[in-house]
Amino acid sequence: MQRRNWTPEQLSVYRGKQYNELKKPQGGNYGNQYTVASGQNDHQPKTAQTLAEQYGVSEKTIRRSGKN
Repeated sequence: MQRRNWTPEQLSVYRGKQYNELKKPQGGNYGNQYTVASGQNDHQPKTAQTLAEQYGVSEKTIRRSGKN
């Protein structure tokens, strides 16, 4: 199925599913005194921001699609 033939509702559902599959769970591995902490200083683009740029919509649109 080609994306250009999708209705706006179908595209919204597709974006929402993709967002939910790609986003990382909240929280993180902050480590302890014997391990290297990760998560706090990882400055990677957020999933919603990346998908918003890809589809030409706002980050809020991507997050709302993920809630449906």
